Amino acid sequence: MRFKIFTLSFFMFLVFVAQSVAQERSFLSNVGVSVNAGLTGVGATASVPLGKKFTARAGFGVVPYTYKYTMDELTVDLSAIDPELGEQTFDYDIDLKAKLKVPEAHVLVDYNPFKGGLGAFHITVGIFTGGNKLFHVKGNIDVDGIRSAINDAFPGGNYGDMLDPSDFSLEVGDVRVKLNDNGSANAYMKVNSVRPYFGIGWGNAIPKRRVGFRFDIGAMYHGKPEITSPNVEGDLMKVDGAEDFNKIISKVQFWPQFSFQLTFRLLKDK
Repeated sequence: MRFKIFTLSFFMFLVFVAQSVAQERSFLSNVGVSVNAGLTGVGATASVPLGKKFTARAGFGVVPYTYKYTMDELTVDLSAIDPELGEQTFDYDIDLKAKLKVPEAHVLVDYNPFKGGLGAFHITVGIFTGGNKLFHVKGNIDVDGIRSAINDAFPGGNYGDMLDPSDFSLEVGDVRVKLNDNGSANAYMKVNSVRPYFGIGWGNAIPKRRVGFRFDIGAMYHGKPEITSPNVEGDLMKVDGAEDFNKIISKVQFWPQFSFQLTFRLLKDK
């Protein structure tokens, strides 16, 4: 329901912009570009005026946020070999990499409601997009090394040689993820692939001089997040230990945005 309200509001605003542009004279008279850095990554944007009070912006961004870390525990299910052993936890270093994947393209419209010294204040609406995976956690685990560690823990049993990679699992955000046959594991946080945006800021997308700056603060609506993984069968929301974690992230339906932009004017009215 919220997504529909945001989308409807955006298109109504576009209709309002189109009606206003029809009465203005400076349509596409200026061109500006900017380089951006913020919570949605770094990138570039091109801007053109839609009359005196409106500016259209379109651009892209890349996300350099990658975090590498090591988990030191691995859960092994030994119940198929010996029911009395059940699940065992082993101290074993597992290298994982978490990458933040946020929108990589955007189309925005700025509205400058004031003149004079307050003319740099703007209200912005638009859409961000770039796939439906917000976070991606992956790792590749040395299966032979794990088997050797299990054999050392149970001398004479060679339990490690009897196990498949699917008998090994690890925890990602309180969610149990099993391994693929090659020892890899993946988990994702999925959101809407199209995210409406609303924000405010200060500065002109097309500066009055050759160079300027601006900043924006706002939020994108990305819908109800969901943790998914190809390594888990069935409904991941029902995995033991995952209920509380998923209840928390499902309430975080907005992604904050704060960005700083260095702007350049390429063309201007004579």
